[in-house]
Amino acid sequence: MTKPWIIALWVFTVALAGWLLVDGQRFAAAGVMGTALFWEAIHLVFGSKDTE
Repeated sequence: MTKPWIIALWVFTVALAGWLLVDGQRFAAAGVMGTALFWEAIHLVFGSKDTE
């Protein structure tokens, strides 16, 4: 089960990227989402295996 704070963090990240995209800063929005996805990949590969 996903923890509520992770969902809140993703909602904030998507909202930030959307705001930057609307503001015309496409590369900044792509950077925000790229960083978040990279962080998720790191946790998927190297994260602790005993958590649900």
